[in-house]
Amino acid sequence: MFLGLVILLSVVGILPILAGPQPENRIIGGSNTPISKVPWQVFLTTSLSSCGGSIYKKNFIITAAHCVYNEKAEDIKVYAGSETKNGALFEVQHISIHNEYYGSNQIDADIAILQLKKSLKFTNNIKAIPLADQEPAIGSVALASGWGATSIKETFDEIKRQAVKYNSPIQLQSVNVTIMERKRCDVFENNISKPVICAGSSEKGVCAGDSGGPLVVGGKLVGLTSTGVLFCNTPAFYTSIPYHKNWIMENTKSKE
Repeated sequence: MFLGLVILLSVVGILPILAGPQPENRIIGGSNTPISKVPWQVFLTTSLSSCGGSIYKKNFIITAAHCVYNEKAEDIKVYAGSETKNGALFEVQHISIHNEYYGSNQIDADIAILQLKKSLKFTNNIKAIPLADQEPAIGSVALASGWGATSIKETFDEIKRQAVKYNSPIQLQSVNVTIMERKRCDVFENNISKPVICAGSSEKGVCAGDSGGPLVVGGKLVGLTSTGVLFCNTPAFYTSIPYHKNWIMENTKSKE
């Protein structure tokens, strides 16, 4: 939901994901990461884009609402257990989008749950991540991961071209970012009424294609990659998991 210079990190709508060959590195300032380090990370594709997500339970994935808004369950594919995008394939049975999320120009309540048709089998490379009860303290170090763009040029290339998604294997990236005061992300301030998490570091962070992916502190999921600016060189906003924890539990307990 990039507004003006602000762009959706999933490259949904105005910024479709590239279909052609891609560079091997992803995330700004990150490094290659084995899936065993972040076994809750999944890669998902929709009819128009690619995003990340986190395993909550054997049959539930948490991702950003803007990744799956106006999508059909049958058009979403989830890949788990690999640092490339060639993991085990799982189909989606049902999409639950937060009832306060109304579309791609919104930052509030940017969260959705995907119910899988077939449950995941947990291994060293496929595991659920517990949800945090409290937002991390300012100054905490968090881990963000995903297959998103690694450079400004790459982001502009995605803007200029039209395609639905890219399928070539690309190594998962992760990067340490610092939890910051919300005012550091105040380019979005007029569009937010609910608690969100602001995080980033100098020349490090998330970019186009990382949407829906996990932000982790102390082995717990604290946020979902939601929104950043076009150049990917400032702190980004993450949907707060602690704030939405009750909604997540209510929308999964009756469907297990």
